[in-house]
Amino acid sequence: MRAGAASAVDVAATRPPRVVARGSRAAPRASPPRPMSRPAAPTSPLSPEVAEMLLRFDDDDDDDDDETTAWRFEEDTGAIDWRRAPPCPPPSSASSRTVARSEPARALRRLATVSLRRVARGELRSRADDEAAHGPLLERLHRDLRAIANDEKEEEEEEEEEELDDAPAAAPRRRRRRSSYVILALSLAILERRVADLYVADGARSPLLSEVLASSRVAEALTTRADVEDDVEDDVDATWPLRMALDPRCLNLRNVTWHGFLLPADARPELAALALTLAASIPPPRGRGRRGGGLNSKTTATDGGDGTRDLERCERELLARAPSLGGSAIADADAAERARRVVARSSFLPPGWRAPAGDAIEDLLRDGDDASFVAVVAVAVEAALRATFAKD
Repeated sequence: MRAGAASAVDVAATRPPRVVARGSRAAPRASPPRPMSRPAAPTSPLSPEVAEMLLRFDDDDDDDDDETTAWRFEEDTGAIDWRRAPPCPPPSSASSRTVARSEPARALRRLATVSLRRVARGELRSRADDEAAHGPLLERLHRDLRAIANDEKEEEEEEEEEELDDAPAAAPRRRRRRSSYVILALSLAILERRVADLYVADGARSPLLSEVLASSRVAEALTTRADVEDDVEDDVDATWPLRMALDPRCLNLRNVTWHGFLLPADARPELAALALTLAASIPPPRGRGRRGGGLNSKTTATDGGDGTRDLERCERELLARAPSLGGSAIADADAAERARRVVARSSFLPPGWRAPAGDAIEDLLRDGDDASFVAVVAVAVEAALRATFAKD
């Protein structure tokens, strides 16, 4: 481990979680497909402690046989079995608040590594008809990540698959496979939306993410299954993987990704797999909360007569003012390529953002991929403004 990062932590004291499908015996591990090669060194503007916690994956142990720390997954969907989540590793007594969370971070890196292998083998089954928010987009991200994990060559032939939620059919077109960074960023956005849907299902308003993740209603929604009758311990902390993945003192994935601290080149496919698996493991809300199911929901929401605004109502108003591109091209290939070159040479953007932003503008103009455009360009602009401010 990097000097000064986590030397006070005895990493051998806590074993990383192993994976066992719910209701099945542990099976011998097959040799997994190897993911994309790891960069020689991170180039993102992260502190050494954060980079160590977020980007180091070579200290994880594959020989853990402790059933009490095993990650378990639902057999029908491949989603995380929140009811059987291993306990959160306790923080160390290290003086640094970041280093103190190194053991939960290590457990999540183990889950990230296993999640990528499960995606590569097709053991996670996200569906476009999922009633939770943004099912079609998550399914497309899933397919892209599986191709990355299996090191498949990017297909250049035309496709007819639709990417955007409830968008009209588009003419066959070439589509660039989304990168690990885009999959990570969009999966985190879907994750945040889905847990917010669970939170507002009982009428709660204006949720802050920290309140959402700490709420009992989200924990109950994650651990309650109508088709399972066996008991669950009352003190199960089902939401700790979500909290620690987003906690500023742990992986802090949402902030480092969406505020431009993690460069696209450093976005490990394991982190994308972790975010995608967490998002795919969030169930749709039940009962009244179904109306919060987002663009993928067919129900009609009302304000209940009290003037409150649920998430789906806000979405309808937003889309009425700014209609989706519907996955259609808005410029020819030559114009899109010229725009890509201009953005890729921009002196305003930091070097690590120029090429990804150029690709994103090309995909927006040529394919109508507004989701990837927002995930890259909006973040690149924030990183550029922060760098400009720091110079002054």
